Amino acid sequence: MSRAGWAFFALSMLLARGSGQEEKPVNVPSPRALLRRSGGTTAVIGNYIYYDGGELSEEGFTSSVRRTNGMNATISIDLSRSWSPSDVEMKETTKPPTPLNRQALLKDPSGDAFYIWGGALVGGTRLTDPTLWKFTVDGSGGGSWSEEPDISNRPFFEQLDRVQGAATVSTSSRGFIIGGSSDKSTAPEPKSRIVGHVALDFDDRTWSQEDQAPYSSTGALFGGRAVHVPGYGQDGIVMLLGGGHDAARQYVDFGTVYLFDFEAGTWHRQETTGPKPSGRALHCITGVAGNGTYEIFLYGGEIRNSGRSYSDMYALSLPGFRWTRLAPEKSPPARRDHACETVGKRQMLSWGGLDSSDGSSMWENGDAFPQSIGIFDMATLQWTDRYDADAEEYETHESIRSWYDEGGMSTVNWTSTEVETLFASMTSSTPTGEPSSGGGGGGSEASGDGSVSTGAIAGAVVGGVGGLAIVGGLLWYLLRRRRREKAAASPATTTAYTPAGTQEYYPQQKAYNPEADKYPQYGGELDGHSPRPEMQGDPARVEAAATSLPVEMPDTSRR
Repeated sequence: MSRAGWAFFALSMLLARGSGQEEKPVNVPSPRALLRRSGGTTAVIGNYIYYDGGELSEEGFTSSVRRTNGMNATISIDLSRSWSPSDVEMKETTKPPTPLNRQALLKDPSGDAFYIWGGALVGGTRLTDPTLWKFTVDGSGGGSWSEEPDISNRPFFEQLDRVQGAATVSTSSRGFIIGGSSDKSTAPEPKSRIVGHVALDFDDRTWSQEDQAPYSSTGALFGGRAVHVPGYGQDGIVMLLGGGHDAARQYVDFGTVYLFDFEAGTWHRQETTGPKPSGRALHCITGVAGNGTYEIFLYGGEIRNSGRSYSDMYALSLPGFRWTRLAPEKSPPARRDHACETVGKRQMLSWGGLDSSDGSSMWENGDAFPQSIGIFDMATLQWTDRYDADAEEYETHESIRSWYDEGGMSTVNWTSTEVETLFASMTSSTPTGEPSSGGGGGGSEASGDGSVSTGAIAGAVVGGVGGLAIVGGLLWYLLRRRRREKAAASPATTTAYTPAGTQEYYPQQKAYNPEADKYPQYGGELDGHSPRPEMQGDPARVEAAATSLPVEMPDTSRR
């Protein structure tokens, strides 16, 4: 063989050997290559949904150190057109912030940006940078990252305990980060669980901290979820659902929900009825306004460190505070650490998540949802394989609405007169405003060639206000009278839940298992199932699991 031939042969062998070694991971693998995506956060702004943070596993990435790589980009999907999860195109924007799991995302009410703060560093090293990062959208699915300089009380902000796994929610005036856990991957001086919440005032750019926490015997909360319910008071209310609150493996009972009137700075509680979810954390929720009601949909979650994730779905309807267990024909896969958003007019998008039941193979077993995206129609209560940008308006499903039609409101046991007063208006009007997790679109404005005189407008306004006052007073009187007659009223019946079967929604992808026994389990404080990262720190282990696991429900529906 000639010298040139030997050189070519040697080069070919080197290339062949290199191809069998570790390949460089990507943030948006092909639909067939992506195995799992988990731990990220989402926001709907304008015509796009954005996914940021977390980590993913992909076919062909065979690192000898860890199974996953952190998300080094912000990705988005266009909501102005219809698409299928199996082939939807995603836009990718690189980012300078370090990849983070379970970070807090707050959406600016200006409609052009969101912020990230806290989170657990992917890689296990200690996170010492207190920077508040801002992503400014460009209106086309992309945008730019920058450090947010506009913080009025920066010294106070910089001494806040950074957390992961908090319940986060944004309103038109403030963003809230409730609970969470502080460990060595989130702060230089971790303090385990954090009591109360911190808030960012979007108007004056100040941060504050509050230690009120009636939802927890210890004041702490991990893996809970919060939703903004518009239509009450000046800026609506924040509702907290689920999560774990102490080392004795206790969970917030879904039989009682906690409401935060943040304008008044007051927490309230209200009992619920109907088949409620079992205690859990790391589930997802999203809300949508119906015809006289407001529904909050819940999907998945897990009992911490139990090795089991949930696949069940529920809807909590307001103002009745009535739970309904959902049984869609196609059962969704179990998952936790996923994010859910209301997209379009009536669909819920679930993005990411892991099934703890897969144990050490949870990152290798492909997600049954194509590209880790599931679409649920909240009007028909069914999973679908397509996002419909032209879907009709949301209407409360008959299985939920029938409780109201049968006089269910007369059976509500109001915990306090304050809560009763707060929700009385909802019995006659539907809350307006964007869905709590982002609607992906704005309202349309009426237009015409005619003009209306100022006097006519004033008369209409005055007459309308007077009419509403009369109607409101009458409805209030009727509501009070119905409560007095509650003892004589028969409770609404609930149809027993019938299992939908054990069929999978999507066929399971081919398992990806590159010598799974090489990878020890990550013993992090907040996730007993995450893989040990490449730059392993030494997070403290926290007890947060149940002593007994509720029976897994047939797969049905976040977040």
